[in-house]
Amino acid sequence: MTKAKSELQKDKDKLAKDFKKIIADAEGLLGTLEGDLDEKAQEAKAHLENSLQEAKEKFQDLDQKLLDAAHKAEEHVKEHPLASLGVAFGAGMLLTLLLNNRRS
Repeated sequence: MTKAKSELQKDKDKLAKDFKKIIADAEGLLGTLEGDLDEKAQEAKAHLENSLQEAKEKFQDLDQKLLDAAHKAEEHVKEHPLASLGVAFGAGMLLTLLLNNRRS
């Protein structure tokens, strides 16, 4: 595994851990609301449950899209190593020029 891929995986894992903690906290909050609630509170609880479910689904979709993008990028670099090197070199040169012009 390359260093960049390793860092990407660490960031993804941290984001997933944080997101799962938020979901667990929200579910815990919903659990405390199980008693007698008035109508508005029940509507708010139902809305929160729906939002939480949508957030879970969106996170799973995003997670899959990130994995797919990482695999596609890795495949492209393996298939076209010289072109990838040229793009990286060009981006580095452009960034250097922009930063040097900014200092002047």
